[in-house]
Amino acid sequence: MQSSYKGSLVVLSAVSGAGKTTVTNHLLKTDRTFVRSVSVTTRTRHIGEKEGVDYFFVSQDEFDRMIQQDSFLEYQEVHSHYYGTPKKYVLEKIKDGKNVILVIDTKGGLNVKKMFSDAILIFLLPPSLNELIKRLDIRGRESQEERMKRIKNGREELRDALNYDYIVVNEKVENAVEDIRAIVRAHFLSAGRNRDKVIRIMKEYEI
Repeated sequence: MQSSYKGSLVVLSAVSGAGKTTVTNHLLKTDRTFVRSVSVTTRTRHIGEKEGVDYFFVSQDEFDRMIQQDSFLEYQEVHSHYYGTPKKYVLEKIKDGKNVILVIDTKGGLNVKKMFSDAILIFLLPPSLNELIKRLDIRGRESQEERMKRIKNGREELRDALNYDYIVVNEKVENAVEDIRAIVRAHFLSAGRNRDKVIRIMKEYEI
């Protein structure tokens, strides 16, 4: 599906601990053209997370019903839990001229690209593996076993990143945010999105 919408669909993925939530929150605070698509998930709510703000938390049965109703733009199983992107919200926002940012895993991102070819896929990298482990230690949210599982899964996500459109290194949050904004601005200037303008000028030459 090629987009003729005023806004853009931006997929942001990263290995666990690379800072995608921090970067996204800073982006939303500093640029009101961006809105976040709130995903639906079957996982347990973490301390401090809010229903309808961070995620919509549902049971597995409810999630299965939403699949049957074709309510998702994409959905995936990640770390033994299910996550899905609500289709209606995303399409309405980009039609209204908003840049909708999806913070999802790489499998979900690549599936979005298949359905919505104009989507911008951005992968956020940590400066190094050592820095990534340090950030996970500071966060202290996962058990040692789960942390090692996330690091192991990160290798596969890094392979998927090679199929993404852009790579942004999150060494400093403000710089990563500006890189994402620059990517979206450049996307609006791409030849594909401005084809109609070129054709209009070509017709004027024929007068």
